[in-house]
Amino acid sequence: MNDKFSTLDGHIEKLIHLHQQTVIENKKLVELNSSLKSKIEEQNKKLLQVGEELKTAKSAQVIEAVGETEDKQALKNNITKYISEIDRCLAMLNR
Repeated sequence: MNDKFSTLDGHIEKLIHLHQQTVIENKKLVELNSSLKSKIEEQNKKLLQVGEELKTAKSAQVIEAVGETEDKQALKNNITKYISEIDRCLAMLNR
């Protein structure tokens, strides 16, 4: 009878130890996950900033290229086209 209790006690000790290890590993994984989410959020902010800078640069290029040879409507159409293209690219990157 004591052998059965001894064996059961050994199994319980082993399970307690495994549970403690699992809790520690889970805590590390939660911290890693949080860190990675923060990095992703930071990268998304940088991506949006670069996208805005790209929109501005493209608009400036269009304005310079157009000069006085095209009318304002053509300029607006080109700007709208570039902005739509950039928005489409940003949407694809955020998937």
